[in-house]
Amino acid sequence: MFSHYFFLTLHASPLFLSSPKDKSSSSLPVSFFFDPQTHSIKFERRLSMLVRWVPPSKGAIKLNVDGSSRGNAGRAGCGGLLRDQDGNCIAGFVSYIGFAGSVEAELIAIRHGLWLAWQSGYRKVECESDCMMALKIIQDNAEDFPEFAHIVEEIHRFMLLEWDVTIYHIMREGNSCADFLAKIGSSSNSMFSLIISPQPELTPLLVADSKGVLILEFSYTRI
Repeated sequence: MFSHYFFLTLHASPLFLSSPKDKSSSSLPVSFFFDPQTHSIKFERRLSMLVRWVPPSKGAIKLNVDGSSRGNAGRAGCGGLLRDQDGNCIAGFVSYIGFAGSVEAELIAIRHGLWLAWQSGYRKVECESDCMMALKIIQDNAEDFPEFAHIVEEIHRFMLLEWDVTIYHIMREGNSCADFLAKIGSSSNSMFSLIISPQPELTPLLVADSKGVLILEFSYTRI
């Protein structure tokens, strides 16, 4: 018996807070700037996280996808790859979409990635996307974005097949390989190209992910 899952969540394992647990602590770095609209000084506190790619759980395959739009909306593409527990690239894809925004490109990337995983014979897939908006649209069945309804319908159709699929949100810094492929897609003229052997330029990113290299990510909070 197969079960079907959808998760809209942050991975707990790849995120490591490098700042104190008490985010209100004055020891956190604080910067300020002048706001010309209110004619006042605004303060913000910088938070940092160490992010890394996390291998799939035992018996699963990891699918990382990303979309790219030059101009948002503009010339757009997407890409993705399947990896095993050792971080080896099993297969991947790049796709030129045409004129589209980044969210649409991300949704198409998820659809293409699920198709590739299913056609490759995998039945336990952990899919990661760095676009929270796209995941929210999938979860809400595109209720507020009818222009994406047909893509979301296809994604749901894939997810209802006889396999276990989880879709997670991942920080952008932990999705560098898919980002690399998405940028290739946006600059190509091929509607869909299957990758069997990764490009030489992709190899250093794959190695870094497989070794669990941590990448520093910054965010800012107004105070």
